[in-house]
Amino acid sequence: MLTCPDAQDLLSARMDGELAPPRREEVERHLASCADCRAVEAELRELDHLLQAPAALPPAADLAPRVCAAVFPPPARVIPLPRRAPPVRRPLWRAAAAAALLACASGALALLVRPRGPAPAAAAPRPAAPRLDARTAALRAELARVSRELDAIHRDLSAFHARAAAEARQADHAVASRSLEVTK
Repeated sequence: MLTCPDAQDLLSARMDGELAPPRREEVERHLASCADCRAVEAELRELDHLLQAPAALPPAADLAPRVCAAVFPPPARVIPLPRRAPPVRRPLWRAAAAAALLACASGALALLVRPRGPAPAAAAPRPAAPRLDARTAALRAELARVSRELDAIHRDLSAFHARAAAEARQADHAVASRSLEVTK
């Protein structure tokens, strides 16, 4: 036997014809014995009827303009931006400094790594050699890192220089076109 909450949960499905016959019959038996559930069903039927009925009132005449005004507000006052100054051409001193730093680092590494003369043939291996090899490897790794950083700086400077040159050409073109417009 169904309880009232269970039957009320199934009323909408019964009205829409979505219940299987055994379940529908069970709901109908409950409705025959329960006045409260019949009242809930009557309210649901009335609500369903109201929702399916056409709207009695036509929409207001100014509805469309009001909706458009709410969705697409009028544009705000446009404030012109100040004219952008042409880009400043910067010297390539950074590239020169990077090249000088790379040359100094290469020279220092060459001085530290080069052999100091012929190795004695009969001399016993010195215990400091593994530390020297480790230091050499560390210096080579540092040189490689510095070289990569300098290459990155050089690429950035080249890209910056290219952008600055392009912006300068655009600014020159804009000035020239404005002067042509003024003279016409």
